[in-house]
Amino acid sequence: MRTQRDRDAAREIAARRTRIERLGTDQAFDDLQHRSALAALDERRQLGEELDSIAQTLAAECRDAEADARALGRRPARSSRPAWQLGDDTPSWQLGADDGFEARRTARNRQIADADKRRSHHATSRLTAREKRSQSREAALVRARPRAIEMRAAAGDTMPTLFGHFAVFNVWTEVNSIFEGRFLERLAPGCFSKTLAESRAAIRCLFQHGTDPVVGDKPLGPFDVLTEDDIGLYAEVPLLDAGYVRDLVPGLEAGVYGASFRFRSVKEQYVEEPGASAANPMGLPERTVQECELFEAGPVTFGQYAEATSGVRALALTDAYLSGTFPAAVAA
Repeated sequence: MRTQRDRDAAREIAARRTRIERLGTDQAFDDLQHRSALAALDERRQLGEELDSIAQTLAAECRDAEADARALGRRPARSSRPAWQLGDDTPSWQLGADDGFEARRTARNRQIADADKRRSHHATSRLTAREKRSQSREAALVRARPRAIEMRAAAGDTMPTLFGHFAVFNVWTEVNSIFEGRFLERLAPGCFSKTLAESRAAIRCLFQHGTDPVVGDKPLGPFDVLTEDDIGLYAEVPLLDAGYVRDLVPGLEAGVYGASFRFRSVKEQYVEEPGASAANPMGLPERTVQECELFEAGPVTFGQYAEATSGVRALALTDAYLSGTFPAAVAA
């Protein structure tokens, strides 16, 4: 039979066991809290590193934007809102603080694109003649003729027809271009035959090569006739009855527009040192385009060439087109 002493000892042992179990539970809970705190600290550290990276990226974009703005003689609009409030990945320097920030962002993007084109344009001017010749074979080139197109009136209220030669064979043209270099060029008879046979349906009649801010790249009409004859590339275009076309009709009827076409040279004969001749008194390199890919043709405001004793002197139409300044640069 258990004595009182035994019962007291058993109660003491049970009490100690309870205290030990409670201490173990408290220690486990403390360990869990400690691990959670460490995980939270690590998550905060990673988030801080990401925010620092974003801040560095935004700072670099701001520096680049300000450098472009100084090159353009302007200051970019700044936003009073912090970057984390923008709601998208648009750099804060491109956004304004008021409702007009979208317009300023669009204008700023256009300024940056123009600056990039000018930097590329200046870099091109440092290329050698051989390098320019190589790159020009991969690009779309622009040529033009003065007073080469006419209008034929139609019966009734029907829109008139535009017709004329957009290109002439065997006429030397002096090309003096930053992008292409300086040389004489002529088109060989038959150089358009393959492109007309293979891709005539894709060729369009555009105003200002599709760069006019009002007309854009909307066609003036379908090519009813587009063929080679003894003179060159002849076309007839019945004009569409559209408002943007009607605005051009008075100028076309007055003969104030020139004719221009955009193409890529596919096959050519190039003579580096042809020597001086009546057609080439300066002995410039001579290029004869034997095959080309035609993209589009149409009227342009500044299609005139200055007459020269060696033939026809071409304005830098390709430079203006590739730099995004056509036709303003041509008129300068």
